[in-house]
Amino acid sequence: MVKTSLTGKKQGKAKGAKSPERGGQKHTHMRENQAADILAEKGYIVEQNPGMLPNGKNPDYKIEGRYFDCLSPKSNNIDQIRKGISRKVRSGQADRIVLNLDDSLFVPNDITEVLSRKPIKNLQEVIGIKGSRIIQIYP
Repeated sequence: MVKTSLTGKKQGKAKGAKSPERGGQKHTHMRENQAADILAEKGYIVEQNPGMLPNGKNPDYKIEGRYFDCLSPKSNNIDQIRKGISRKVRSGQADRIVLNLDDSLFVPNDITEVLSRKPIKNLQEVIGIKGSRIIQIYP
């Protein structure tokens, strides 16, 4: 597994279309847009909503040339957060996840610990966001 390294300039801007912050997905899309902005500001090259993959899935981001999907859990059950990550990987949505923990009581180390105890097959990477901090959660 290879971690995604940042190659852009600090204070960069995410490219691509923002997800619309309205309707039933308003809060989810707000967190997705927020994560894209934070990653770009810190120096990652981010394309938001890069388009459909050959498998018919639409990941939320292309970051440094790799596809990621965003998960912004509100659950206070760490096993439910792990299941959310697992569903995205199993369904083929993405094998790399941006985990926005701003609505969760958990910190990135909690997620690292549960993924160490209960690995997810085919999961390549999890980048965590808490506040404006970016933390490599997995590997």
